[in-house]
Amino acid sequence: MDTEPAASQFPPNFLAFLKENHIDVDVYNVQKDLPRYVRILRFSQKSACEVCELVQQIRTDAKCDVSEVDGVPGFLRIANQDTKLSQLRAYVAGDIIGMDVSSGIAALSLSVEPGDNVLDLCCAPGAKLLLLAELLAIDAGVSHGTVTGVDISPHRIATCRSLIKKHAGSNKGFVRLYAQDGTTFNCRAPRAKWWDPAEIREVQLEHPERKGRRRTMLDKPWFAPKLLSTNYACSGSDLYDRVLVDAECTHDGSLAHVQKYERWGWEHLDTQV
Repeated sequence: MDTEPAASQFPPNFLAFLKENHIDVDVYNVQKDLPRYVRILRFSQKSACEVCELVQQIRTDAKCDVSEVDGVPGFLRIANQDTKLSQLRAYVAGDIIGMDVSSGIAALSLSVEPGDNVLDLCCAPGAKLLLLAELLAIDAGVSHGTVTGVDISPHRIATCRSLIKKHAGSNKGFVRLYAQDGTTFNCRAPRAKWWDPAEIREVQLEHPERKGRRRTMLDKPWFAPKLLSTNYACSGSDLYDRVLVDAECTHDGSLAHVQKYERWGWEHLDTQV
């Protein structure tokens, strides 16, 4: 028996939102054959042969077609959206994470280069921030740039920290997180040469009064490596080189995500608009 199109069940607020943004409601009537996406961690460090072997392994575990996404390096398309990540050896081994390709495009569109100071507002749960940290790395775990993540929700920023600690490896050495409201956040990019102990000592000798300066809770990172949490690092005056504001998250409007409300209850979608 045919099921009722999902779009016919949308709450009024969501329908008004779609109309206001010139989005055809019928695109959400796609019910079958939606894929799911994953991202290969540390993709730039892997050879073409290693990537091919990883794709073949995921194809075997998922028991469906798996292919690279054209134009979005490091992303894989798994044909069966019901594939559980926990059944994939690559996920268990920490070689991939779940990440919608639309979110990847949002991060890649910044054209981040090594040495940039990047600000990611509304950063939780952290998949884009993790990708930005990888893009900054000159070599594995080496970067003179930084990623600053800001999110208003303490429990969501905690999720972001867990993701960074689990998957960023040595890249977490240039990531700092703030549990603050992005609309009022006013901490500048880290000071130049924040990573250089010799430079820090020199400034402390020239300005000993700064060494013991007490910071307010607003300019103190909620999570950061030691060098990025010093008074020196947090006393920068420069603006950020790149800023990402993906709020609401690009993934939240995807077909696959909206379909989840069929299980959760369409009334909950009304509260998200």
